[in-house]
Amino acid sequence: MPPERLAKHRLAGLLAASLCTMALGATTAATPAHAASAHRAASPSARPTAGLTPAQASLRAKTTGKAVPVPSAETSTEQLTANANGSFTLNQSAEPVRKQVNGAWKPLDATLQRDSATGMVSPAVTTDGLQLSDGGRGPLAVMRADNTTLTLSLPTDLGSLPAPTLSSDTATYANVLPGVDLEMTADTQGGYQEVLVVHNAKAAADPALKTLVFPAGTTGATLSSDTAGNISVTSPQGQTVFSAPEPLMWDSSTPANSLAIHQATDPADGLRVDTATGQPITSSAALPGEGAHVAKMMAHAGTHAITLIPTVSMLTSKSTHWPLFLDPTYAAGSIHQGGWTFVDSYDDSASFWKNTGSMAMHVGDENWSGPYSVDRTLVQLSVPAVLHNSTTHITSSTFYATETWSASCTSEPVQLWWTGAINSGTDWDNQPAWNTDEASDNIASGRDSCPAAPIGWTSSGLTSLMQTAGSSNWTDVTLGLRAGNESNSLNWEEFDPSTMSMSTTYVVTPNTPTVLGTSPATSCTGAVTTLGNGSISLLARVNSAAGGTLTADFKSWETNAAATTVDNGDVAATSSSSGYNAALLIPEKTLSTLAKGTTLDVSWDVTVTAGTAAYETSGTSTTCKFIFNPAAPGTPGVNDSASPPVDCNSSTLDYEVGTPATFTITPNPVGAAPTEYLYQLNGGGAATTPASDNTITVVPTRRTNVLTVTATSAGGNLGDSYTCTINAAPAATAADGDLTGDGSPDLLTVGGQTGLPSGLWLNQGQNTGTGQISPDSSDIGAEGVGVDTAVGPTSPADWNGLQAFTGLPTEQRHRHRPGRQRRRIRPAEHCRVRAHQR
Repeated sequence: MPPERLAKHRLAGLLAASLCTMALGATTAATPAHAASAHRAASPSARPTAGLTPAQASLRAKTTGKAVPVPSAETSTEQLTANANGSFTLNQSAEPVRKQVNGAWKPLDATLQRDSATGMVSPAVTTDGLQLSDGGRGPLAVMRADNTTLTLSLPTDLGSLPAPTLSSDTATYANVLPGVDLEMTADTQGGYQEVLVVHNAKAAADPALKTLVFPAGTTGATLSSDTAGNISVTSPQGQTVFSAPEPLMWDSSTPANSLAIHQATDPADGLRVDTATGQPITSSAALPGEGAHVAKMMAHAGTHAITLIPTVSMLTSKSTHWPLFLDPTYAAGSIHQGGWTFVDSYDDSASFWKNTGSMAMHVGDENWSGPYSVDRTLVQLSVPAVLHNSTTHITSSTFYATETWSASCTSEPVQLWWTGAINSGTDWDNQPAWNTDEASDNIASGRDSCPAAPIGWTSSGLTSLMQTAGSSNWTDVTLGLRAGNESNSLNWEEFDPSTMSMSTTYVVTPNTPTVLGTSPATSCTGAVTTLGNGSISLLARVNSAAGGTLTADFKSWETNAAATTVDNGDVAATSSSSGYNAALLIPEKTLSTLAKGTTLDVSWDVTVTAGTAAYETSGTSTTCKFIFNPAAPGTPGVNDSASPPVDCNSSTLDYEVGTPATFTITPNPVGAAPTEYLYQLNGGGAATTPASDNTITVVPTRRTNVLTVTATSAGGNLGDSYTCTINAAPAATAADGDLTGDGSPDLLTVGGQTGLPSGLWLNQGQNTGTGQISPDSSDIGAEGVGVDTAVGPTSPADWNGLQAFTGLPTEQRHRHRPGRQRRRIRPAEHCRVRAHQR
């Protein structure tokens, strides 16, 4: 790679972190985050937000009017924020920027520290695992990602490693050969830069430097290289887990006119740089200086070793300025993450896949320091599952990258394209298809008079692309940056790869309601149900994948006159996945007014909204129907079983306690037609019979029995009741304790005690063989102890303090007050005692 360009590429990455942070310090949490903020922790809210779901965060945001982070949705590359207007903003970076450690997210940190448990040196927090030697003959480096490892050892000619000196992210092993140091610099992704620093010509003459063979081993993957010297470790599925571009070497030569160059100090690392080009004046282990000689090293990777062959002329040339630097860089990246690279027309077969060192991404025509070339940048971002929901509507998408250097401070166009996919084999000769130009921005940042700054590309085209990616369930989307004019040298721009990100704001459209009903109950499928006179509630279950507060918009109208509104209304409801959570009450008065004494056919449906925009409203539910019928049936007739039948109250038939009696119900021609009849005897449990089966059978349980019959219409309206008195003779024989003639003992209890009202209470035994009694009680002592006032009182309270028991048929019930003479009550007296009528 041309030394001048390489210097700018690497310096740009070093400048980016400090410059973009200063430029973005005023950003608020409520606005969509740009690339530089993607790897900062979310701003804390006034209240704790740990564990908030998207639905909970959205509800809080709407309530407080402030954006609320969604910690439960945070990943190594993604942060989700619920906005006050009900939308969500998803910020996702191209490379991981945080890692979960012991249940908490921590920013990545490549600071090296010794690990006493392993006896090696490791970065504090990295996406993938990295271990470096702490001296000795063990492995030089071990890289781990998923179930794959790459282990490299020091060439055997270099002997044992000394203990390193640690400084931030760099471990320095002094004098691995006489006059040669080894510097290992970790990055936050789990990769590292390995640089041999050759201090003088004598050290360069060491035969051990002519060919460097690093013993290597892998697990779960295959180690290989291509003809250009690009090294890769590939999983069985063909995914690149680790990679290294063709290795380089450079010396410490400086520009001949370095004193005339306008210089400044890079605040990130203290290097003196050319303010016009951004290149360092002098070389370092990190990158070559502006006047450095740069050469490629040959590289080959086999199953058990990686071999590097330095360019001999660089080791032996009298024009070489010392120290000399030999640099292979190994990149790590989980196989499930996105990707990024640039392609260079001069180094047309070189791969720069997932470079995470100080090399920047760049675009444009570089013809101001040969050899000349055109560069383009490519980035691959995942499409999160949250965007795959068919109800997700994307309102805006913006791609961000911090520009760290430009050829001038005159703004030039940089285009954002949708491209085909990229991988570790992407280079200038193997570029993806450049499909469509989605957005363009005129930019100029990164020089002394136009400092580095975040750049955002947004357009309706980019938003539409992300909508398509989400709706079509794409796993990832690839974007490319290229100069608007690739023949204009002033259109050369550089970007920090760690700041490349996408900010997508979306709204989740509520689901179309499918669970619908009414109270009283009807069904939206099958035959239309008739409801009776009374208020009716329309019911729906409303929900959204985003949860939160929704509005159910009910509409109802006359089925046969759609222009006639019955009742409309909006009801606020919290999203739910079970039951009904939205209801609109239609008052009985509203229905009756429209019905005008006859039936009213009603249709209704419901939609759900999460906001005011059209895309925030669900589809319309299926149309449900019911019939409102305010009419009630007339009083029915009840006839006995005589021939011809006679009205029940005029019946001359003989009835007996415990013997079934049959009656026929006749409808009243006035009023609504009945659909069923309700009937009960002596205030007991009610029974029903269909109007089509109008014969009923009851069993008298006492001397005087009361039969009540009520007609019911199709809508459940109750008509007036018919009441009939049935006189029954005592049964000829009865079982002990059986007062009702059904063959089962009954329970007789004196009132005025244990919370029971005064009287004589009868609970009929149930003829089930279990000894259980009916829970319905009848007061058969409502008229006192008898009809003869000469022998006793006639008030229910006169049973208070008495004892009641049953005996032989001739003496079925006795009363006894302690200390007084027993009083016998004849069966005829018992039969004349009436239970209260209901």
